[in-house]
Amino acid sequence: MAGETLFALILLIGLLALFYINARTWRREEPRNTAPDEPFADEPPKRPQRRTLPPAKPIATLEIEYADAHGEVTERRISIIQIDAEVDEEGAFHPESMRAYCHMRKGNRTFMVGRIERLYPPGETTPIRRRAEIYAWFAELCRQVAEAENSQVTRR
Repeated sequence: MAGETLFALILLIGLLALFYINARTWRREEPRNTAPDEPFADEPPKRPQRRTLPPAKPIATLEIEYADAHGEVTERRISIIQIDAEVDEEGAFHPESMRAYCHMRKGNRTFMVGRIERLYPPGETTPIRRRAEIYAWFAELCRQVAEAENSQVTRR
């Protein structure tokens, strides 16, 4: 009885595998015959390559050590474009994330303030390592930017 069940199961798996292989070949289409200088109709038009440029006027450029979502820490040089922060009743800033141009990835990225392991402020050689001090540094930067005429701090 067990042998018959096993045989039926193996036979069923084999038939399913055969059906899968045939279904893949049925979907294939042969390319149409076209003139040599004429592109295939199925071919998408070529688009110019997109390139993200660094911001014209960054808030600040600094060096950080950043842990990504998987915990991998990388050293990055970033130019901050925008800071997202909550503002409490007393008017104190609580930074959460920032939009910045990453010089390593050569594009705009979003960085979570809580994932910054070390922060090298502009012109400083000693890093800030404690999380509370990193938050305090960004809160002060938010305050300075908010006081400027052209505010780039997003308040929630």
